[in-house]
Amino acid sequence: MNWHRPYRPDGTVLEVGWGPKAYPYFDHWDAGREHLRVWVHDVQSTERQHAERELRRVAIPELVQWIRFAIAAPEGWRLLRHQRTWLWIDGQVVRGIDE
Repeated sequence: MNWHRPYRPDGTVLEVGWGPKAYPYFDHWDAGREHLRVWVHDVQSTERQHAERELRRVAIPELVQWIRFAIAAPEGWRLLRHQRTWLWIDGQVVRGIDE
């Protein structure tokens, strides 16, 4: 599922999150199916075209690689929450810190 979110002041333009339960808004541990979320955030309209081009060139291939890893990851990895971000900084897409 893709979510469109408004402009983020920290520069985040793309996020992916992995969780160990089927429904991300249900608070207790149920050891059920995993979930994957992808969020796309706005950038300023004057930079949007360039940001979209850079997302396709840099972040989308890395996102696909991350998702493939997540699907095939060992059970210990899949039982924990994980997140990766990509930032829009000075006209470039830069990978943020993994959580």
